[in-house]
Amino acid sequence: MNLKHAATECLNFLGYDTRSVPYTAKELFWRPGYMMRDYLSGYSQFYYSPFNMLVITTLFFVIACWLRGLHVDTDPQFLYGDFFVRYNAPEWMVTLFAKVDDVLRWLHQSPAWSAILFGIFYIIASYLVFRKRMNFVEIFISQVFIFSQMQIIGTVYALLTGSEVYYNMPPFAVPIPLGIAFLCYDYMQLFQLGFWASLWRTILSFVIGYLLILLFMAN
Repeated sequence: MNLKHAATECLNFLGYDTRSVPYTAKELFWRPGYMMRDYLSGYSQFYYSPFNMLVITTLFFVIACWLRGLHVDTDPQFLYGDFFVRYNAPEWMVTLFAKVDDVLRWLHQSPAWSAILFGIFYIIASYLVFRKRMNFVEIFISQVFIFSQMQIIGTVYALLTGSEVYYNMPPFAVPIPLGIAFLCYDYMQLFQLGFWASLWRTILSFVIGYLLILLFMAN
């Protein structure tokens, strides 16, 4: 075992023997939905495993945040409840948005657990929205690829801007407008939808996901 052999083994793990990691990353950026359709149709030999890809992209995101010295404010202020109190909203509305405050605060202060938990709920929400087009396993695998895509985008964004973006749109490491735009693009290709059909389904997936986590936190 020498240094050259060790380096070769490392590159093979990353998929350089089959172009899979760099090729998969490129496809996730340029034609993500079509790539996922290819993978689900049996052309998996051209792409890196979605679960391994998620591990690698998450590692790169963590390294990028470390290099940029990014950190998270652990005492965020969410004032939805106070806002509705100030304008004499009905009691049920004040109570509801006070719960929203609690959920947002927990998401912000517990990044690892919130990313995992919301990731699970977002997969369930996506299945509820797209269940007539794909089965649960297909949607699950597609969402793992999408998580990897968002980690790549979040890594590039963090390196270019030096801004902490991980908590803007849990479980994805991207700002909300950028995340919505890429998800809409993903679903247009993956489910062969038009722009507006993809957009409202993307937004609906997030609404359902947040409602599920709100119900979970309420219990």
